[in-house]
Amino acid sequence: MAVNSRQNNLFAAEDWSVAYQAYSQVDFQAYDFDTIRNAMVEYIKTNFPENFNDYIESSEFIAIIELLAYLGQSIAFRMDVNTRENFLETAERRDSVFKLARQLGYNPKRNIPASGLMKIVSVSTDEPLTDSAGNNLNDRTISWNDANNPDSYEQFITIMNSAFGNVNRFSKPVKTGTVGGILTDRYDINTPNNAPLAQNFTVNVNGVNRNFDFVNMDFEDAGVFSEKHPDPTNNFSIIHRNDGLGLLSKNTGFFMMFKQGTLNVQEFNFQQPIENREQDINVNNINEFDVYLQEVDSLNNVLSKWTKVPNTVGQTLMYNTKAKNTPLLYAVQNLGTGGIKLQFADGNFANVPIGTYRCFFRVSDNERFQLQPDDVRTIVTTIPYLTQDGKQYNLTITTRLENAVTNSLPAETLAGIKERAPKAYYAQDRMITAQDYQVLPLAKSTNIKKLKVTNKTHAGHSRYIDITDPTSTFQTTTNIAEDGALYEEASNSSDTFTITQTNTAQDFINTKFPTIIKNLKLNDFIYSTFRTAIKAEPQYQDMFDISLYGISWNTLPRKGVGQYGYLSELYTNSGNATDVNTANTNFKIIQPGYMLRFYDPTDKASYEWVKVISVDNNGVRNSSSSTTNGPIKLNKEIQNGWKCDEVIVVLRKTLFALEEQELRNALTSRATFGLRFMPSENRYYIIDNNNLSSNVEFSASDTGDITGTGSDASWILKFNYTTIDTLSYRYDIEIRGTQFVFESLEDIRFYDVNQNRIQDNATGLAKYDTIELPTLNLKPSFTESFSWVDEDGTTLGDKWYLSTTGSYFQNIPLISRNVKFSDVQVSLTSNFGIYKNGTVGEFVEQANIELGTSSATTDDGNVVIVDDTGVVNSLPTITIPFSNTTFGGNILDGSGNIRYRYNNVNQPSLAPSVSGDGNGFYLLDSNVTTQTGNIKVELNTRHHYAVDNTTRNNRSDTISVKYVNDNARIDSPIIYSAIGNFQYPDGYTDPKKVKVTPVNTQSSDSPDDPIQFEKFVGDDDIILFENYEDFDGYTYTRPVKAGILDLRRESGVNFSDDLTKIAGDSIGNAGGNGQTLSGVVYNTSDYEYFLVKNKTVVDTFDNTEGSGAANGLHNKKVYAVDTGKVYIMSKSSTDLSRVSNYESSNHFAKKGRSFTQNTRASRQNGIIFKWTHVADNSVRIDPSISNIHEFFLLTTTYHSQIQAYINVPGTSFPTPPTSSELENEFAILQEFKSASDQLVFKSGRFKMLFGSDATDELQARFKVVRLPGTSLSDNEIKTQVVAAINKYFDVENWDFGDTFYFTELSSYIHQQIGNSIGSIVIVPKKANGVFGDLFQVKADSDELFLSTASIDDIDVVDKLTHGNIKPDKSSSGLFTTYDGAENGQGPYAINGYYPLYASKEASDFAGDGTSHTHIFFGQTFYMPNGVTYYHGTYVLDQSVADTTIGNTITLNNSVGTSSSSSGSSNNNNSGGGGSGGGGGGSGY
Repeated sequence: MAVNSRQNNLFAAEDWSVAYQAYSQVDFQAYDFDTIRNAMVEYIKTNFPENFNDYIESSEFIAIIELLAYLGQSIAFRMDVNTRENFLETAERRDSVFKLARQLGYNPKRNIPASGLMKIVSVSTDEPLTDSAGNNLNDRTISWNDANNPDSYEQFITIMNSAFGNVNRFSKPVKTGTVGGILTDRYDINTPNNAPLAQNFTVNVNGVNRNFDFVNMDFEDAGVFSEKHPDPTNNFSIIHRNDGLGLLSKNTGFFMMFKQGTLNVQEFNFQQPIENREQDINVNNINEFDVYLQEVDSLNNVLSKWTKVPNTVGQTLMYNTKAKNTPLLYAVQNLGTGGIKLQFADGNFANVPIGTYRCFFRVSDNERFQLQPDDVRTIVTTIPYLTQDGKQYNLTITTRLENAVTNSLPAETLAGIKERAPKAYYAQDRMITAQDYQVLPLAKSTNIKKLKVTNKTHAGHSRYIDITDPTSTFQTTTNIAEDGALYEEASNSSDTFTITQTNTAQDFINTKFPTIIKNLKLNDFIYSTFRTAIKAEPQYQDMFDISLYGISWNTLPRKGVGQYGYLSELYTNSGNATDVNTANTNFKIIQPGYMLRFYDPTDKASYEWVKVISVDNNGVRNSSSSTTNGPIKLNKEIQNGWKCDEVIVVLRKTLFALEEQELRNALTSRATFGLRFMPSENRYYIIDNNNLSSNVEFSASDTGDITGTGSDASWILKFNYTTIDTLSYRYDIEIRGTQFVFESLEDIRFYDVNQNRIQDNATGLAKYDTIELPTLNLKPSFTESFSWVDEDGTTLGDKWYLSTTGSYFQNIPLISRNVKFSDVQVSLTSNFGIYKNGTVGEFVEQANIELGTSSATTDDGNVVIVDDTGVVNSLPTITIPFSNTTFGGNILDGSGNIRYRYNNVNQPSLAPSVSGDGNGFYLLDSNVTTQTGNIKVELNTRHHYAVDNTTRNNRSDTISVKYVNDNARIDSPIIYSAIGNFQYPDGYTDPKKVKVTPVNTQSSDSPDDPIQFEKFVGDDDIILFENYEDFDGYTYTRPVKAGILDLRRESGVNFSDDLTKIAGDSIGNAGGNGQTLSGVVYNTSDYEYFLVKNKTVVDTFDNTEGSGAANGLHNKKVYAVDTGKVYIMSKSSTDLSRVSNYESSNHFAKKGRSFTQNTRASRQNGIIFKWTHVADNSVRIDPSISNIHEFFLLTTTYHSQIQAYINVPGTSFPTPPTSSELENEFAILQEFKSASDQLVFKSGRFKMLFGSDATDELQARFKVVRLPGTSLSDNEIKTQVVAAINKYFDVENWDFGDTFYFTELSSYIHQQIGNSIGSIVIVPKKANGVFGDLFQVKADSDELFLSTASIDDIDVVDKLTHGNIKPDKSSSGLFTTYDGAENGQGPYAINGYYPLYASKEASDFAGDGTSHTHIFFGQTFYMPNGVTYYHGTYVLDQSVADTTIGNTITLNNSVGTSSSSSGSSNNNNSGGGGSGGGGGGSGY
């Protein structure tokens, strides 16, 4: 210690503590000139106050201080810069970044050249050569698969074999294997030693001339194509591929490999062996792969070929896996200043070079570009070859690029190096952990923009069987379940077209209209909703039924079956066969593209749907020749003599000249209009704005109405006009659509739905995902119709005729003796031979009359069906109240009488009386003024069959027997194609559901059976749904499973006083109001849902009884047939003893059929289905491995194509790289995985948002409020908004599977251009969308977001109003109830208070920014100020059905005895009334 103290005292200047004290007054935070100068001045003032005191600015001392400050600043800056260059994150100099990356074992990537295959399309040779037939081939160009040269294939191979020599003639390749799943063979052209190592050519790509080489190629079996080490002694190699799809296939034939760039060479003479030698090659843009080193002798003969090692972590010259195979190793290091450095070993771990060496390297363009087939067209190359006798000739090859090449990449940027080097160091050149898989691929390729790797584990599978993949991602699977549900729903879509001086109405007709009219949902709408609505109208009910005309198929040329022929009909010439003339009004329904149903006249159950391909000369024969083709061509052969009875309309995809002119005029009228289609005329019509109905629901009742009352709702396309400026305007097009959805409640999840057809290599046929409903399923409720007809030709009706079988009956038969009266519903369709307006001429329209059923043995006003008889025993006497709508018009003359025809004889005028005409027909009373009255008909004795005075309108009684409780199974499987996953409005994909469409095996413009939905779903079949909140907090939809009481046959219901019991009016009495309990009665507590006929019946559930009486109905749901809505019963907010009904926003019904939803039904039937998923056959799984790593990759190249799609109008959406292409590109990753792992590759997908190319649910418009006084024009605001949206959705800001929130986007837009806009909201384009639908969107796990919004999707408005934030006032959800208000946006109508919102924010937004409150059900609701509002006086309009609606008449009769009590018969899915099933509570 003494020594230390002494030395410290003596040598204080060298003691660290003293030195520290000496500098304690120094300001070490001073770096710049000013702070250093001030710090030195303060230091001198503190430590030398007496020695220096001259601090004026002109002092020499101050000058010295400033000079020192300047030097200090310069030194500090340079030290800082140099220090930053020592850290990878802060280094800026390229050389520093390269050196730091190499310290981490990372070698930065150079550019990657464009490379690919070109197909050889023709060859020629100057060698004297002949084919097997002796034809001279010298200097003759032979094309591959030349359709004009039947010997082209043999001649092509003959020329190639001559160039191959004896070693590898065709079919005896040098090497064989598979690449990308395609059989691949290598053939060598016998080239001389002085032949070029590569064949050069130049291609102009987007105005830039780029150099390319055809290279000497090779491949690895199950690997990729590569270039062979350059060697003059090597023969030049090409390949032959065969994908099994014939010579026309792009992937079958001979191919040559090309690379972009020019092959260069440098030689080095290493005279002395020097350890760790390095050799620089200072040439810029040497690409990443093409560096080859070889030792040569003095004659340039190759002595040895050296092997390159990666020179990364785990693979260096000192330690690598290649040394055991060869000591001739070198590494390539990138120079930060450009060029490369060749590095050699020290002689211990690999050889030291000595002698003459030659290095080949290819210089390629350091940029990304796309090479399209149109850029290349054809390239002609001449390759010398030697024949067997040593003579040299020239093979001239013409090649063509078949597929786009997009794999070029520039050299790695400094930012990329900084990002990837640490990741490569972390992974240590192996992929073991989950993090390794996420980071190492980024270090191995510069062509990865985004990456996500998912591990899927499979262990214990035999290597001799296919692996089982429960997600169906990689394996074709078939699953069978019995909890299916098939339903249809309205799904209108939208599109937009802006008309400017350069984008005209004609452009729309030429480009946009053909795409719209092919819309799948629109065409499904035509086959379903459109067809049903047309048939529901009396004037069109027979439009698709052509059985009346006696049409037969006649083959021409004459033979048993044929595709060509003509149709003959018996109608025009009163039973004499005449060629069908499609110009005739009756036969215009037969048009090209339409489908006809042909059936065997000896067995009507045997039928086929056939498409009309073409119709010449309106279907009429030009001559009587029996050998020429007939004027009509079908898509399949049909038996001669088969009958035709029904038509399915298919939308015509092109416009006639007149239609085109009318549409063009409408588009230039600058007004809203509609487009309708009339099938019977095969004609498109324009609906003017003043005739166009705003009703969202399709209706054919006022088709063609031109009264200017806005009544025509038959449009299929609605063009909503919006002005932009004086020179341009926009049409927002609403497209009607129907969507079919299939759902599995629990058993099946529809993951990875394949929307593309996969070709079966074994059969050559297309395969696709399907849902099959097998014959194990029961038929829906079905109807047999019996018409009273003339069988014996006496012109008098004498038999009942069943059209489906072509059979005649004296009594109407039932399908079996087991059918009881409660199993069927019976209706009568007839006009009773009544003439219009009481004048002999044309019959009135037919009325549909629903009849009750019973098992009584006397006429009780119902159809009598006695048990175990198997027939309809008797028909009732009925009274029919009529109006001027019952029969489609007036039936009374001026005196109140009617005229009619019976037994084909016109009867005298019938006046009102109770005596009738003596033939069972009565006019009981009539009122000429109101055109009303009552008709009585004795159906059991009087049947109508007659032809009216026009001799063309023959009408007869038709009795329809509908079986609602039948156990018959469907006749044949019903197959649907899966067309996509089901998405909610927020973009979430529900794996329980899949969108389907009728299968189309012929890939034509219509399905095999467009109306197969009708075969499986009955007229009255519905599925009840409910919204539910899952554990993740999101709301989803599912079919209901609950107690369901079906009372749809009842015109009314009654309750017990305490509301614990319910009965249909015609089948029982629940004992209310002191009455006696009788008949069929149900406990309300047993059921959660009630199905009733109309809203009037729903209103009877509203309870006004005393305290506590409402408890039995609270939260019960009631479905009304007439409105199609579900109403929820809830306690009144002001009187808890009462319940009132409100339309539910969380419960709804759709037309469809499912498993038995009624948990109280005695028989629980499932919907059995087979789900077949066809996996992409480009990926095969090795069953011996235990881990599958699925790579979702967004390549930089594909992302660049996406950006071009966004930024360049008219660019088609790019096709993502296939799994095979990705596997080839990233094959290097196979070297770093574990032996137990398998890598599979998929391209990441984009969920497109907002624009017209997004899905209908995700299309939107942005409403932007501009700030007053802003200097920006509307177009400038639109442009800046779109730019901000695109920047927000830059992929760098997102990961796969993220969730988008509009609030975040709106905040960002305000941040970018907030000084010009006051507010921005998003409004869905979909007609039934509501404000708030797109506030949140979820991406699937393999999806990124992509905004396709354009300035056409931005609306600049003065202010936000209720109107401009709602897509359509008539859309569903606009007026809802309080139900679910805590989750919804509103507005709501509660107890006459409207509009109410669940949140103050939503309410303020709808009004002037302020709100007042109301409390209902213990919850606070907000009502906006500044708008029209209602305090207890708001009434929600409801359409209430009358007893008589159109041409449908409901007769309600009942019998006193409980054992045979008969309920009313109406369209439903329940059993009949009475004790045999009552209201059908168990029949649903």
